[in-house]
Formats: sequence, structure tokens, C-alpha cells
Amino acid sequence: MVLLHAPLEVMLERIAVRDTNDFGKSAAEREKIIADTEQVEPLLRAGATAQIDTRQPLSDVADEVERIAVA
Repeated sequence: MVLLHAPLEVMLERIAVRDTNDFGKSAAEREKIIADTEQVEPLLRAGATAQIDTRQPLSDVADEVERIAVA
């Protein structure tokens, strides 16, 4: 399993500026995202065979996913 991740602050900023989905715009939804991330991400990390930091350019993320898939 590959875990695509970014720091919580980065995810919240991306959610705040996106215009394709309204989820995460309210304070209650942001709190839910924070709580879910704190609870679920450690479990995902424990099961991941690879982790990719999505702060890098999208083309680099895609290249890394492809490299992992081919390996």
C-alpha cells in the first residue's frame, strides 16, 4: 500500500482554497478532518509499504507512484 501524505497544515490549506468541493469549509468539518487525520494516519502509516510526500510537484508524485508500481 502506498500512502500519499502531506502535513495536516498543508491539507487544511489545500481544502480552504479548493473550489471543487465544499467539504472542509466549516469549522466543524475542519475539526473532523483534524480528528480523523490524527486517528487514522498512524494506522495507514503502519500498513504502508511506501510513503510519498505530496508537497512535491504533481509530476514527481506521479513518477514516484509509477516507479513503485513497476517495482
